Amino acid sequence: MLMLLAIFGAGLLHGLGPDHLAAITAFAVAVEHDFRRVVVFAARFAGGHAVVIGIAGLLGHFGRMLLSPEWERRFDLSAGYLLVFTGILAVIGLLTGKLKIHQHHHFHGTGPHKHYHLHVQHEQAPHQHVDQEHEHVHGGLAASLGVLFALGGTRSLLVVVPMAVAATLPITMLRVSAFVVGIVLSMVGYAFLTQRAFERLSARASAAGRAPAFMLVSSYLLAVFCIVAGLMTIRERMLG
Repeated sequence: MLMLLAIFGAGLLHGLGPDHLAAITAFAVAVEHDFRRVVVFAARFAGGHAVVIGIAGLLGHFGRMLLSPEWERRFDLSAGYLLVFTGILAVIGLLTGKLKIHQHHHFHGTGPHKHYHLHVQHEQAPHQHVDQEHEHVHGGLAASLGVLFALGGTRSLLVVVPMAVAATLPITMLRVSAFVVGIVLSMVGYAFLTQRAFERLSARASAAGRAPAFMLVSSYLLAVFCIVAGLMTIRERMLG
């Protein structure tokens, strides 16, 4: 039991890596356009991550690795460069006005109200949409990103949890599952807290008539977060 708890704790810590947090927060807002969908994106991201780790644990039990060290390094660097590129692109978009704060009307059971989102600005694109026309279908992207960020660290995952591979397959899968559950819970938990924090801050900003300014500032902060986390990932792989 102590071994499972230790492995579970290692999973919690792994899920809170800067690159994972940056990817979950920044990409969720970028592709879903609002903070309300961060948790959904994180769950899909964690799901893709979990699949790769489960396969790595299964292969590790039979003495095989998912990828060669060089390919893992390339995937990890790709994830880092993707974060940096996304952050830089977001900053450029905000500075040039290609990314605009968009007022979006919603109609729920409590009645009509509005949120502010970030959208790519098109010349003749409408600035207001009815909720039914504003669909977000990005589950595949979230899971794919989760896979990408996991592929770069499958070897290190088994090093972090050296006792994951046991003498019998059921015990191995139980330990790998504890690790995976820890990762999923930490990612989704972080996303939930982030969403709640953004929603409260956004509500206060709206009450003060500063919602667009809040969205703009938070978008810049997320872009910087992306760049910093990406550079940390690249530096770690370059030095390693």
